[in-house]
Amino acid sequence: MRNLVLALLASAVSLAPSVGLAAETTGVISRLNAAACKVTLKHVFVFSSAKCDFSKLKVGDRVTITFDRAGNNLAASEIVLAK
Repeated sequence: MRNLVLALLASAVSLAPSVGLAAETTGVISRLNAAACKVTLKHVFVFSSAKCDFSKLKVGDRVTITFDRAGNNLAASEIVLAK
């Protein structure tokens, strides 16, 4: 099941730039780097964020990230705590 979810997520990421749509994923934060404006989700990807205010986030939080693909980078446009 996990492999299926990862495969679907990878498909969504690769499709997003071709149709110009933002993608969304939910996961658990495994690493926060405020200096580099990066959030890493457990077992998934590293996201760069234009907004570096991670004051309400911590490692272990479950979040939903809305992102676009910019070349080889995943650019988060919104990071919110998941319900």
